Amino acid sequence: MLNHVVNRFIDRQRWLEPVADVLQKVVAGSYKLLGNPGRSLKTFVHGTWLGHPLHPVLTDIPIGAWTIAILFDLSYLIERSHGWVSAADVTIFIGLLGAIASAVAGYTDWSDTVDRERRVGVAHGLLNTVVILLYLVSFILRVGGGSRVLAILLAYAGYLILLTAAFLGGDLVFGIGTGVNHHAWQEVPTKFTKVLLEGQLTDGMLVKAMAGSRMACSSRPWRATPPSSSTRKATPCAPSVKPALMPAARSRKGSWTATSFSAHGTLHVSTCAPAR
Repeated sequence: MLNHVVNRFIDRQRWLEPVADVLQKVVAGSYKLLGNPGRSLKTFVHGTWLGHPLHPVLTDIPIGAWTIAILFDLSYLIERSHGWVSAADVTIFIGLLGAIASAVAGYTDWSDTVDRERRVGVAHGLLNTVVILLYLVSFILRVGGGSRVLAILLAYAGYLILLTAAFLGGDLVFGIGTGVNHHAWQEVPTKFTKVLLEGQLTDGMLVKAMAGSRMACSSRPWRATPPSSSTRKATPCAPSVKPALMPAARSRKGSWTATSFSAHGTLHVSTCAPAR
């Protein structure tokens, strides 16, 4: 019931669309501006090296740190002991570091989304951005000699918004399936399956093929090194691209082309000669 009410509310917020347009251009443009290092950085931030998205790993840091900070602040208000002050300040700072890293990873993952997934995602991201700002002001008040009570109130307000943002994050994963491997419950081929000839592959273009009853490849564009290279790696695909295995058939020249997606959507193409 609550999930339905929240989704209807977000769907009525039409102002989210132009905001999402701008933010996606900023995120994509930032990585594009860096050129090849930017593509490598985006792949890293996506969590390709980890085997699944990096964002949910990082979110545990601010949630855990700020939950402990609530207890430290509460202990200070009750006992008025300055020992709790230092403990709270440290956990607030650790949470800020984790939240900023989590926001970078989250916006990077979100930049490839569309439609309702994008609307819920941008609401989730904007709420978490407000949370970061509230905790940042709270931390500045704490270390700058400002009102300790005001700093605590700002942190508590930020924590309530954090819980709201976390609810939307849960809806993204469990309700919409963002970043979820939809093939996780299916048995994937353990051996190469013949699906098409190497000559049917064109540099700069993916082709869709069927391996039995399974679609083996997406038709998203990709950038590869020259065909003479023994291993060609594509640019990272969107996180929504599902892992698949698509080895191709033996070509007329007697070589094999093996194509596969990594756990987070990066396409790898390798060509090798058969054993003699």
